[in-house]
Amino acid sequence: MNRVIGIPGAILTFMLAFGWIPVAGAYPSATTDFNNLYGTSGTRLDTCGVCHNEFYGGGPLNAYGIDYKSSRYDLTAIEGADADGDGFTAGEEITNLFMPGLTCDTIGDTSNAPADLADYVDPANVGCVAGPVDNDGDGYPVDIDCDDTDATVNPGATEDCADGIDNDCDGVIDGADTDCVIDNDGDGYPVDIDCDDTDATVNPGAAEDCADGIDNDCDGAIDAADTDCVIDNDGDGYPVDIDCDDTDATVNPGAAEDCADGIDNDCDGVIDGADTDCVIDNDGDGYPVDIDCDDTDATVNPGAAEDCTDGIDNDCDGVIDVDDSDCAGMVDNDGDGYPVEKDCDDTDATVNPGATEDCTDGIDNDCDGAIDASDSDCAGMVDNDGDGYPVEKDCDDTDATVNPGATEDCADGIDNDCDGAIDASDSDCAVATDNDGDGYSSDTDCDDNDPSVNPGAEEDCDDGIDNDCDGRIDGDDNDCRTPPPTIPPGDDDDDDDDDTGGCGGEIEDGDRLGGLGHFGFLPFVLVPLVVSNRRRRSRRR
Repeated sequence: MNRVIGIPGAILTFMLAFGWIPVAGAYPSATTDFNNLYGTSGTRLDTCGVCHNEFYGGGPLNAYGIDYKSSRYDLTAIEGADADGDGFTAGEEITNLFMPGLTCDTIGDTSNAPADLADYVDPANVGCVAGPVDNDGDGYPVDIDCDDTDATVNPGATEDCADGIDNDCDGVIDGADTDCVIDNDGDGYPVDIDCDDTDATVNPGAAEDCADGIDNDCDGAIDAADTDCVIDNDGDGYPVDIDCDDTDATVNPGAAEDCADGIDNDCDGVIDGADTDCVIDNDGDGYPVDIDCDDTDATVNPGAAEDCTDGIDNDCDGVIDVDDSDCAGMVDNDGDGYPVEKDCDDTDATVNPGATEDCTDGIDNDCDGAIDASDSDCAGMVDNDGDGYPVEKDCDDTDATVNPGATEDCADGIDNDCDGAIDASDSDCAVATDNDGDGYSSDTDCDDNDPSVNPGAEEDCDDGIDNDCDGRIDGDDNDCRTPPPTIPPGDDDDDDDDDTGGCGGEIEDGDRLGGLGHFGFLPFVLVPLVVSNRRRRSRRR
């Protein structure tokens, strides 16, 4: 017989079916299951905080609790899962007694959490509490830094083998540290006891050299001051056993050989010229200083060829350039010692590369390509207009176009070339020029640059130019009037006052005869004639 289940009964049945109400014996305590499986009873994991965000239960499930529920409460099924995403599986974290689902971000109410909260979270979940203390900021916390007040001292530092400090925190200092067994020069003496570990001849086992100014044996004493260098009669720093004359402080192995005193100054067993120190050849040309006339120039020596144009005694025979027999074929027209190839004016003996520049004569006296004020030798000369001629020679040192080298302008009223003559009075202007080649020189041609303009040309009445150089242009020129005006006797047509026109006055261009111009009378004659002719025609009709 079917029974009708009431609504409350149906709800209860539904909740039981989906596990919302634990069935006695079917859903044991999660903590008990966890402790039984992993043996964590009495450990830090013996708490509801394994599955909840709060240590003693309550609040939402953490990531591990969610996985636990999803696995239908099968703990072993989620041992390989990484619920909190920190890179460690639940099994690894449980083994190391970390909460497998607790992270810094999911910690809920920490008021009921233990004081060492950070110890419950895997090290990958940093930031739950303040990090380790590093007082000197060298990256090494106080618990591993042997001096956390000095940033140069820490386990990562390099041991300084001479400062008495355990720089690298390995418990040994300086020479006792294996890092200090350093021997840079390979002489068997480490740097901490070798006074110069860059020189293998200097170390505590070396013999003192009593004349080199070095503490060879690292005993703190140098040369004669070292007890190894006992006797030095002349006090020159060289003991008697190596000083060839220990009574003369100027004679010792460190002295320079005097090539002319008959003494073995440097104790090398040879004297003066026989000493290789006396074969001095400063320029390395194979000729020693005593026979080389210029031992600073390798191109000058007794074996060199004479250069006949450089002003130097190249072959050390005492004669220079063209005076040298080696230069017999060279031409020197002015006899100043400089051949024509090098003399900028071989007709003037005062002009040559060895001459002194005269800053006011307009000549390149020293053949350096610069004249007068423009020559560096004339640096003190004043040239206000910068035309190369100093004020002493320039007749107008404010105008760069006026100077002794300028061309005379024959029509500007200025002495352009500073020769004392101006324009036509200057000999440069004596010959008239015909620039345009039209047969008329510049003194009669009103435009000596245009061959179509000259006194013999025909006036063009429409070009606005005085083609025939008569002073009149186009319509103002009588040549352009139709018919040409009548010029009374005695009129020269130059518009001067000698033109009377028969009326006591000059006929000027544009004047009309009778006060009305040349044709001003026509209206008074023609008009009556026209009127009279019309009347006659009227009467005939």
